[in-house]
Amino acid sequence: MLNLNYLKDIKYIGIIGDIHTQDKLLNRTISFFNKKGINNILSTGDIVDGPGNVNECIRILKKNNIKTVLGNHDRWILNNQMRLLPDANKISDLEVNSIKYLKALPKTIQILSPIGNVLLCHGINENDMNKINPNDFGYALEVNEDLQNIINDKYYRIIINGHSHKRMFKIINSLYIINAGTLYYEHDPCFVILDIIERIIYFYVFDEYKNIQMEDKYLLP
Repeated sequence: MLNLNYLKDIKYIGIIGDIHTQDKLLNRTISFFNKKGINNILSTGDIVDGPGNVNECIRILKKNNIKTVLGNHDRWILNNQMRLLPDANKISDLEVNSIKYLKALPKTIQILSPIGNVLLCHGINENDMNKINPNDFGYALEVNEDLQNIINDKYYRIIINGHSHKRMFKIINSLYIINAGTLYYEHDPCFVILDIIERIIYFYVFDEYKNIQMEDKYLLP
């Protein structure tokens, strides 16, 4: 468990969505965080399967002590599944230390924050294939068993997840859901900054020239 309460001067949390081997965008994102003095950084996983350098991505995550969970693509490569997907890595692409890193990733991380308990996951809780889309409402949410279990438990105030590659902020029964999107170059790469003190969520995007721009911001009630 990552306990953020002991960091009395904490202001920001940086959030990175599905990485998919985008080492250059990952580096630029972390450089952006560093310039703002952000050293509490979370990632929703899916490090593998993309056009970039997967081993470099893992080195970057380790070097910057980024808290990361296991994504479904990470699970698939370890089990030699779904390797015919476009841009899929082979297990032989991974260095020994990279394989060890993936095998050690947890499915979820619980975070104690000043604004409530936070669940970092890839999909929804330990189900890395489940997701909530921005346009889901009503019945689509009611039949989402993983989501309803979290709502009924009333333990978490915030879910930070990825998987859908669709950046999103949604409030469901007082549960805040932040989808960090993805760094994958074909799916509108983006990242998130959560301002703990001011209770603001900032979504930043990379434009067609890979310049970083603030796209949206939301105030937590």
